[in-house]
Amino acid sequence: PFTKLLTQGMVLADAFYVLDEAGNKTWLNKDSLDDKNDELLDNSGNKVFKDGMSKMSKSKLNGVDPKEMIDKYGADTVRLYMMFTSPPEQTLEWSENAIEGSYRFIKRFWTLVEGRSNNIEEPSAFNKEEKTLRRKSHQTLKKVLKDYEERNSFNTIIAAVMELINAIPESFKKEDASESQKYCLNEAVEFSLKILSPIAPHVTLELWSKFNSSKDKSLFETSWPEFKENLILDDNFELIIQVNGKVRGRGIASGYWFNIGEKSAVNLSLNMDGTVILTEGSTDIGGSRASIAMQAAEVLGINAESLRQAVVDTDSID
Repeated sequence: PFTKLLTQGMVLADAFYVLDEAGNKTWLNKDSLDDKNDELLDNSGNKVFKDGMSKMSKSKLNGVDPKEMIDKYGADTVRLYMMFTSPPEQTLEWSENAIEGSYRFIKRFWTLVEGRSNNIEEPSAFNKEEKTLRRKSHQTLKKVLKDYEERNSFNTIIAAVMELINAIPESFKKEDASESQKYCLNEAVEFSLKILSPIAPHVTLELWSKFNSSKDKSLFETSWPEFKENLILDDNFELIIQVNGKVRGRGIASGYWFNIGEKSAVNLSLNMDGTVILTEGSTDIGGSRASIAMQAAEVLGINAESLRQAVVDTDSID
C-alpha cells in the first residue's frame, strides 16, 4: 500500500557523564546537574564531562520526555520545531532554547489571525503594495506544493510561511485598513493556515474554524487553495545581461517577457547593444548579434530561422 519510504534521521541531544576511580563513565541526566562558576557538577560535587551531541538513548540518559514538552509548549509547537529545525532525512540536534522560537512564532501567528473574519469579496482593483502581497502569497502556495508532494522538505515550507507573514505590511493589519488591504491580508492568512495544517493541525483548525466561521469544518481537511499563475509573475523584474560571462548591463524588463512572442524576441535581440540574456543552463556564445538572437530563440523556444534572417546583417560585438 506504500509508494515511498522516507527514513527519518536520528534526534541528537547533549550527553553528560562522570568518571569513577577506575575511569569508567557513569551517565547523568542533565536535570540533575549543577552549573557553578561555569563548571558542571553532579549532586555530589564531582566534575561532569560533556560528551557532545549524540543519539538520544536510555543508556546515556539524554532523552527528552515528549509529555513534558507537550505540556509546556503544546503538541503543535513540538511538531513544528522538529520539522523546521532539520530536513526529515537528516539528524536533528535538540535544543530547548530553539523550541522557544517555534513557540513564539505560533503565538505571533495566532495573534495575527485571531479576531479576523474571511468575509470580504475580491475587489476589482489593487494598488502596487497590495499586488506585491498577493504575488508573494501565490508564489508561496506554488512553492510549498512542490515541497510537500515531491521533496518532503517541511523545513522550507515553514520558512516560506514565516517569510510570507513577515511580508504583510503593518498598515494592512490595522482596523482602518481598506477593503482591498484586508482582502490581501485574508488571502495570505488563508494560504498560511492551509499550508501549515499538516504540520500544526490543532492550532490551524482552531484558527481556520473561527476565520471561516460560515464554512463547513470538513472543508478544512478536504479543500486546498489554488494559486493563480498570472499573479505569480512580477510586473517588472531586473534583467541582467552578459557577454562571454561578463556583466555588461542591467535593466528593468516587463514581466510579460516570460510569455514573449517571436516579434518581441527579434526586437529584444536587436536592441540589447550586443548583449545576451543570462539564462539557466546557457553557455558563452559567439560574438555576433546573430548569435545572440539565436541564443534567445533557443531559450524561448521560438522560430530560430526568423531570428537568423532578422539579424544576419547586424554588427559584431566589440
